[in-house]
Amino acid sequence: MKKTVVACLMLLGGITMIVAQTDNRAEMRAAKMQEMQAQKIAFIKEKVSFTDKESAEFFPLYQEFEQQRMELNRKSRPQGKGFKAKNTEMSEQEKEAVMDNFIQNRVETANLEKAYYEKFKKILPASKLFEVYQADREFKQELLQDFRDRGAQNQDKKSRENKSPKK
Repeated sequence: MKKTVVACLMLLGGITMIVAQTDNRAEMRAAKMQEMQAQKIAFIKEKVSFTDKESAEFFPLYQEFEQQRMELNRKSRPQGKGFKAKNTEMSEQEKEAVMDNFIQNRVETANLEKAYYEKFKKILPASKLFEVYQADREFKQELLQDFRDRGAQNQDKKSRENKSPKK
């Protein structure tokens, strides 16, 4: 009886720890996304000369756009897993469904971008809007380069650890 109670308590404790870690990861991921968005906005502000009025009107709308775009990406993420499956593991109907969903998401994203572009044009002149899009692209390129550099550093670290003599 005591062993059963102890085993149940240990199992319950383990499950609680796993759930807590999962919640913590989600919170950490959300905090990281917010930090990255703040860095992106700071980067754009640094690259583009906004008036106070333009900045006050543009950035709330831009953040709304980014949020909706992330939601679309999040919605399509499970569909993206279909592309990772091997060609022979999926039926013709499954492949067609994956492709239909993929294309539909691309259309929805394009429609969202077009709708917000029209809203942005009412706030910013074309020259500044052009600079915003360039800064956005440049930020993404720098972010990707940072990830690549970190990945290369981690790979170098692992290879050095594997080459070092073990005691």
